[in-house]
Amino acid sequence: SDFVDRRKALMTFSAAAMISYLLLGGAMLSGMSWGLVMATWVLVLVTTDWLIFTFMASIIEVSDPRIAATHMGVYQSVQAISSTTLMVLLGQLILTMTSDSYGTLYLLAALGPLIGYLLFKEMQLSDSSQKNLNDVKKALVSGTDKMLAKVPGFDSLEGQRRSTMMAAAWALIGLILVAIIAASSTAMSSEYESTEENWSISFNNTTDINEATTFTLEPGDSGSWTYDYLGNATLQVVVTSSAPSCTSTVGQVQYSIHLSAPTELLMAGSNSAEESGTGMLAIEDDTTLNISSSSILSANSKKELQKQIDMVTEAENWSTGKGPWTIEIERANAGPQNSLSSCEFSVQLSLTNLNEPVEDNFILNQTIEPNSKDFGPAFIGAVGGPIILATPVLAWLVARPLED
Repeated sequence: SDFVDRRKALMTFSAAAMISYLLLGGAMLSGMSWGLVMATWVLVLVTTDWLIFTFMASIIEVSDPRIAATHMGVYQSVQAISSTTLMVLLGQLILTMTSDSYGTLYLLAALGPLIGYLLFKEMQLSDSSQKNLNDVKKALVSGTDKMLAKVPGFDSLEGQRRSTMMAAAWALIGLILVAIIAASSTAMSSEYESTEENWSISFNNTTDINEATTFTLEPGDSGSWTYDYLGNATLQVVVTSSAPSCTSTVGQVQYSIHLSAPTELLMAGSNSAEESGTGMLAIEDDTTLNISSSSILSANSKKELQKQIDMVTEAENWSTGKGPWTIEIERANAGPQNSLSSCEFSVQLSLTNLNEPVEDNFILNQTIEPNSKDFGPAFIGAVGGPIILATPVLAWLVARPLED
């Protein structure tokens, strides 16, 4: 800004900073490669720093030189306070509202340079850029003359041909430096290992309930027994009635068992099942719970795995089988298979259910993979970029004529 109009420099750097923020936000939101994101980040750093330091230099242009230091101190204090309070809080609010979308944050950050551009456009500053530019050109030409003094034939050149030779020299120096940087960047990579975690668990099934009871029945009698199950996720029910033990019988005793369940039974197609006959009788059926004990849940973290488990256990069907299970036994009233003696019936109820996995039983599998990170593009952008920008400027300065 010492060599061009200060106001134009502020407007140019504001526009450049705004474009840089937009490029960075767009690169992050579109999922571009790490190298491109870093290159745009370096561009943001360069343009915003140029804008800040140019603005600091402009304070002297708009204030009394005797109190410029005080103005600078006040500006730095206010800038530090605002950047660490207002901007940080505002940025945190934006990240919270956008679920930590840094791309959105940088897109919105472009509003700052835009406001600066509109303000700088109205500034009135004195222009001493032409004198400063001539002073720099004189110093640059003098230094270039000394550098090229030993080049054969250079002293014989005059006027525009001499200026063109100096410009070509700076262009060649820039190309050599860029070539050295580009060659050096090929070796700028870092090898590292990344560890990927996979957490898994399955719902194991166990026979949670094994309850038994007995009935003593005369011919034609019946009895019932109810068990109130407080568990969840019932998969299977088995009701077994042993062969009755009677005081005296003629042949085998005819009887029936009836099961009433708090949930629908798969094979029975309803909430009840019945079996009739002699000797040992059994009812075996599955519930309609469609959670397989062989299915394995997996996630990249314990937290995500626990979320999957919670989705299963908080679902409505997790309470399948919870409630009263009622068993009824009815002995035949008469017939050749029965006598007047009493008989004892032993009945057993077995319920198989799924167990909710606990964190201590989570299984961890780790995979270690070798990776590499290429810092070459970032190095070229950070070091080679300023050289690429400065080379044509230096060549232009030594090639243009001095102005009064």
